[in-house]
Amino acid sequence: SLIGFWEVKEVQVGQKQGDLSLVQVPKILHAASLLQLTGLVSLQSGTEKRDLFFEGGRIVFVESNSSDHYFGSFLVKNQVINEQQLADALQDAHHSNLRIGDALVRLRMVKADQLFPLLQNHAKTIIYDGMRFNTGTYFITFDEKPAEDQAILRLTTSSMVYHGVKKVYDESQLRNMYPDLALKPERVPKGSSPQS
Repeated sequence: SLIGFWEVKEVQVGQKQGDLSLVQVPKILHAASLLQLTGLVSLQSGTEKRDLFFEGGRIVFVESNSSDHYFGSFLVKNQVINEQQLADALQDAHHSNLRIGDALVRLRMVKADQLFPLLQNHAKTIIYDGMRFNTGTYFITFDEKPAEDQAILRLTTSSMVYHGVKKVYDESQLRNMYPDLALKPERVPKGSSPQS
């Protein structure tokens, strides 16, 4: 079953809505991957919002309304740059009408070949954080695409779900989500084969 993914309320033509207290975010992302969704999955919990754009079931772009998720803040937190470098890059980006990443490369604070992996890691942080939402609403908008000037990431959704679940959920939460899942492998005596 695809977790009742499409059994959510149709809000308007091409958009559906569901309750995050009834469906865990990893299940929504997994269903979007299996169904090769092209569109937007928007997660809203209180004032927090995460937007995940899909193309053919792969995550191609993410956004967050949290200032904690600004790209510059991410770089400072991960010690790629310091606060002063961020301030200088923001000023340069503003005066040159560039994105922060392009300004960082231009100012030689980040190498050009480092920028895309940093953007991917930044996106993963936003995705994993969104997996923590267990109340609120999710919206699925079909055929919605990110702005044309956005960096397209093409993240493998199944990998994001796998790694996100490991980061976000403890064993008891996983047992509640997946009651039939064997979390501890059974020991197979030497010389015998596992039962199928």
